Amino acid sequence: MISDTFNICIEEIALSGLEGAPLQLLWIRLEDRINSKVIPDTYKQSIWEEMVKLSSKEKGCMIAFYTTPKPVLVNNVFYDSYWQSDVIANKQRLYIPPPNSWKMNKDDKLDVWGCCEHYKERIDITKSITDSNITFTAAVHKYGDNLVLVANQNIREHKLTGPMTDPAWMRSSPKHYSVIETVGKI
Repeated sequence: MISDTFNICIEEIALSGLEGAPLQLLWIRLEDRINSKVIPDTYKQSIWEEMVKLSSKEKGCMIAFYTTPKPVLVNNVFYDSYWQSDVIANKQRLYIPPPNSWKMNKDDKLDVWGCCEHYKERIDITKSITDSNITFTAAVHKYGDNLVLVANQNIREHKLTGPMTDPAWMRSSPKHYSVIETVGKI
């Protein structure tokens, strides 16, 4: 079960796009996916240890850890931000913000594409996390909601397109990529 749960976590981190997944959002999405009310801290620690292993150079830096200048909001408004109530029709409707509200980043030097409000301001703390062998609880205490996990570009694109599709088609334009990435977050 832990490997299935771990794979779900990687997928949720990847689908969070370049913005990344704060731990609190990761646990909310994991609870939804495995139909659990609460994930025990011991389970979170096991998942954390696996994520730290995936951030090592030996594992190809599949996951990176960043701190953002402002906490990434994780509440029902953030989690359900793409759903709006339609009082007239008495149902929920999908709402995708207009493309001009997305902060698209295209970093040719690092071959990174995606939407991220604090791309230039965030700080890569991956080496600090892997070198210090910090526990999940200590990381939450130290970084709080400013800590986000980001999957590398290859994993993010692969999760958006699936195993049978070449993800290169998504890079036809930055706006096109932004739309696909936003749909992946839903």
